[in-house]
Amino acid sequence: MKLLLCLLMFISIAGRAQTIYITALDSTTICNGHTARFSATVTGVTSPHYQWQVNNTSAGTDSSLFSTTALHDGDTVSCLLMNATHDTVLAHSANLNITIQNMPDAGVITGADTFVCVGATTVLSDTTAGGVWVPASNHCSVTNGTVTGISDGGFECPAPYQDTIYYVVSNSCGTDTAKYPMLVHAFPNAYFELVDVLHGYICTYNAVTCMPPFQYGYFQGLKISNGWMEAGFLCEGEIHAKHDFVAVGGFYGRKPGVDTIVCVSTNICGTATHEMQITVIEKPQAPKITKSIDKLCAAERDSIIAPGISSCAATAGASALFSNSVVYVTGGSIPGLVTITLRSSNICGWTDASTTIEIKETPTPILGKDSVCAGYPLVLADWVGRGVWGTLDEAIATVNATGIVSGITEGKTAIKYSLTDGCTVTKDIQVIKCEKEVELYPNPASGELTVHLFVDIYQSYKMYTILGQEVGSNALDGEFTKLDIRSLPNGIYFLKLIGTTKNTVQKLVKE
Repeated sequence: MKLLLCLLMFISIAGRAQTIYITALDSTTICNGHTARFSATVTGVTSPHYQWQVNNTSAGTDSSLFSTTALHDGDTVSCLLMNATHDTVLAHSANLNITIQNMPDAGVITGADTFVCVGATTVLSDTTAGGVWVPASNHCSVTNGTVTGISDGGFECPAPYQDTIYYVVSNSCGTDTAKYPMLVHAFPNAYFELVDVLHGYICTYNAVTCMPPFQYGYFQGLKISNGWMEAGFLCEGEIHAKHDFVAVGGFYGRKPGVDTIVCVSTNICGTATHEMQITVIEKPQAPKITKSIDKLCAAERDSIIAPGISSCAATAGASALFSNSVVYVTGGSIPGLVTITLRSSNICGWTDASTTIEIKETPTPILGKDSVCAGYPLVLADWVGRGVWGTLDEAIATVNATGIVSGITEGKTAIKYSLTDGCTVTKDIQVIKCEKEVELYPNPASGELTVHLFVDIYQSYKMYTILGQEVGSNALDGEFTKLDIRSLPNGIYFLKLIGTTKNTVQKLVKE
């Protein structure tokens, strides 16, 4: 029985095939200097042993993995399946043929020129074939080594734009790039700043506050400073003026007038010429002032003649408006010296001139009623208190030194109050014929009683019962006085009006 089992085991082992095959973990094409890695797989052996070979020469270790950096183009790699004592070859793998790929070399770019004009071409070449031409930016294009300038950097008078041409060579081992510097030149543009910056005019050299329309401190080589322009063009050319109105050396206006500026611009790409008409504008002169007065009363208005002005202003104490070279000044209520500033301006700046006007003290409006009965007095007043009273028509009304007006006859006149400096205020007074001095209404009354004075001679009142008992007193409130009599018992009362020259009594019935 034991003999039979051994025989069956021998037959089983003998029937199992012992094989080995190998693979490249990355590729059989290997970049020069890179590590090549291989792996072995066996069948039919429980504990395999390995012997790697390069060109049938032993290499590596007893391992299913093998790596080396010493392979050459055309080498073969294989692996032997060995017994435990390494004296018997159990199986032999197939050979892997190795290809060594060199790193790419872009070579050297050569060409006749290191510049190209916009729209023109120049030809480059390289010592290595199979590469791709690429520009560094969009300022030029390159096709099969032919470079074309297509951009000047976006300025009207630019410096050459520095670009770079690349030649790129690639394979499975990497990429190599050769570089070639290339300047992109614009053709000269004599149009330059004359149109975009100057806008057709400049100011005279005196216009230190004038700056023509301008968006940047520096623009294409023209520099604005204190109202004039310094030379320093980025264009490779020169400018000159046909006449003597413009000084090109500093680019400022010499004198008012029309000149023609000529720009001749030349660079490596060619020559261009452009002309532009320039108007030189003079800064305005100070306004010439003609005035007829030096003093004004409050609310008094006078005019100043100042041809060509564009604006005016007054300090506190007066107001100023202008129309068609005439400035209208109105005195304010605050006495003192007022400065009137007049300005002439144009596109090159402005010039101011000023004059002063004294605002005199003016009486306040006259206080008091605007009517008086013929034959009766009326008291007027002014807060200043240092003036002289007067009337325009003494046949209608007179006024004394304290402001008491006496109505003479029916009609209209004006009462004036004047200070010594000549400032005067007036008040219109109507003299009327009065049938009565005072009127009470309603009468009889039950709640509120109105005392209407037609004359300005009574200042206060007292109220008495029919038995002579005083039940009220107070000052009168001007032309109309309201009395509340609701608390008085019904009956007959007497209202005594008290004045400076006379008194009067009026009968009142309370219901």
